[in-house]
Amino acid sequence: MTRKRIFEIIEKSKPGDTASAAFDWFIIVLITVNITAVIAASFTDIEKGYSFALSSFEYFSITVFTAEYILR
Repeated sequence: MTRKRIFEIIEKSKPGDTASAAFDWFIIVLITVNITAVIAASFTDIEKGYSFALSSFEYFSITVFTAEYILR
């Protein structure tokens, strides 16, 4: 992939650009699930039972958002 194509995918999708639209939706879903995970983690009962899953998801999210930031 060229740098220009990576930039096109990361920026707001243009009509007909499936890869860019998929990336946009992936980021929107990731942000939404992150908000849900933060809210869930605030409840001690949920946090105790799912601490490994929440931590793993947090590390995955940090990796994705860092990669996106670097690519921008």
